[in-house]
Amino acid sequence: MRNGYGNEKLKFYIGNVRDYDSIHSAMHGVDYVFHAAALKQVPSCEFFPVEAVRTNILGTENVLNAAISQNVSKIIVLSTDKAVYPVNAMGMSKALMEKVMTAKRLVGKGRRSEIRRRAE
Repeated sequence: MRNGYGNEKLKFYIGNVRDYDSIHSAMHGVDYVFHAAALKQVPSCEFFPVEAVRTNILGTENVLNAAISQNVSKIIVLSTDKAVYPVNAMGMSKALMEKVMTAKRLVGKGRRSEIRRRAE
């Protein structure tokens, strides 16, 4: 992907949203964050709901806190249509992720933030 775009300003990092320090250091000097990391398989979230909470909710909080700390100007969080009327653990965790995003937006000091839902 890096070679396909051929843009030195575009950087790719491998990290873990559950590890605040890896996210925080990766956001140094970043203007835009597109947060798409999540557990997205309904059966996996049903069998391991605590893992869905750790990744989808707490991981999102780590991303948002790191972005705020590093003065990122815009944050886009990807969600799912299953968050609209959550009937399973994955939908519930993504709905709560949206609530975390909304709450952080209120303390984000004018930072632009958006939630984008997509059908899965």
